[in-house]
Amino acid sequence: MSKICFARVMAITLIAMMAVGGLSQGNDQKADFIRRDRAMIQGKWRVVLLVDDGKVSKPEDASKVFVVNGNDGTWAMFADGKAIAKGPSTIDPTATPRTIDFHITEDNGKRVDFLGIYELGTSKRKLCFAPKDKGRPKAFEATKASGNILVEFEKMKD
Repeated sequence: MSKICFARVMAITLIAMMAVGGLSQGNDQKADFIRRDRAMIQGKWRVVLLVDDGKVSKPEDASKVFVVNGNDGTWAMFADGKAIAKGPSTIDPTATPRTIDFHITEDNGKRVDFLGIYELGTSKRKLCFAPKDKGRPKAFEATKASGNILVEFEKMKD
């Protein structure tokens, strides 16, 4: 192998190694962002606003609903103190806006998948989602005939 050919092979090998290292570093950073958001989401959150396809729930009805989030992506929803839904979720805090995918398994065993976006603060968060067949919402709005559901939460004390 000539010196020029050998140098070219070495250069390509070094570039490939750096690219793989950068990919790994990017994945590590994304995992750190996921852990950070999961830690912030963990806990009990009361619904303060619920808009379903343009219909705004009464504040007194919305406030009866709360969600308990685990730091592993699991969640359970309660209304009047009774569990009404639960399931797993995955998030991508590196997307703009941040994305969340989750599903509910209904009592009849049917699985319903949802795609959503979220905003996260220390004591408030916002979630807008729709059934998978409607596509991921582009904005935090649930106008009539959009199929979107907009929920605003407030963190509850443990």
